[in-house]
Amino acid sequence: MIQVVGDRIWLNDTTIEAVEIAHKATLQLVLDETNREYGEYLSGQNLKLEGELEGIKSSEIRVREAARRIKFD
Repeated sequence: MIQVVGDRIWLNDTTIEAVEIAHKATLQLVLDETNREYGEYLSGQNLKLEGELEGIKSSEIRVREAARRIKFD
């Protein structure tokens, strides 16, 4: 059985020799792919956040411009 707890991977019912000989290469491939996908996820989240911030800035600019045009004379 394999478990991920926090930043650790637990391989139960195996030996350290089996990990070294048989499982290490597979685990490295899985970790590399997981890290790559997580990096893509973070990039997407950053782009989404940047877009939301741009939208907020744009809205603020439109509100300020409209407020300048409104006169109560």
